[in-house]
Amino acid sequence: YCFDYPWANPKRAAEHGLGRFGVHPNQKPVAVMEWVMDRAGIKRGDVVMDPYMGSGTTAIACLRSGRKFIGIELDPGYFEVAVSRVRLEFGKQI
Repeated sequence: YCFDYPWANPKRAAEHGLGRFGVHPNQKPVAVMEWVMDRAGIKRGDVVMDPYMGSGTTAIACLRSGRKFIGIELDPGYFEVAVSRVRLEFGKQI
């Protein structure tokens, strides 16, 4: 037990308008990914590469915390979800 953060269980994601499992079956809260990068010592301005981008949670965590991001996603549907989430969060300047 190392992180106490209240988030909806994926099975309850529908209650938050996120479909059955959110927008990705392994989606994590952005705050968890920010915490992980802080604990790993990834500094602001560093580049993080996520070869399994999924719904873009790590991308959002990087951009919120001043880190750069490179994402790779094989599934075109999840890639579009990630792009949409980033654009919703940061506007079209990204």
